[in-house]
Amino acid sequence: MADVERDEKGLWLSGKSANPDGRPKDDNSWAGIFRRIGESSKIDIVITNADGVEKRIYFEAGDEKDKAKFKHVVGSMVWAQAVSGNLKAVEMIMDRTEGKVTQALDIKAIKDRPAFDLSKLSDKELELFSGLLKKLESKK
Repeated sequence: MADVERDEKGLWLSGKSANPDGRPKDDNSWAGIFRRIGESSKIDIVITNADGVEKRIYFEAGDEKDKAKFKHVVGSMVWAQAVSGNLKAVEMIMDRTEGKVTQALDIKAIKDRPAFDLSKLSDKELELFSGLLKKLESKK
């Protein structure tokens, strides 16, 4: 990796980046790769482990009327795991069908400072806010 100029706090200087090419385009990102595999109607993968043992993963939709995709096979596998008692599979299904449960944050007001209405923040913003508060607390 090329040397990247930073300021005295270690932050990137304006106009400088450790990743000058930016985020990978969708077809080269993990999300894009997984999306393309999930939308495929034919998969044929051979995996060889360090011991030389091969495992083949093969899936092909029956005919043109059969619109099954590889993601349907994976979804069926997750459901089968959930029904057999795999709680991680149950959690995955619940999160994707009902939405993740909101996590409550216990934030105490600081004397002489107004309380903030955090109800309008997204989950990601609340997570970032919580991380900043923890960082501030650890510096006391």
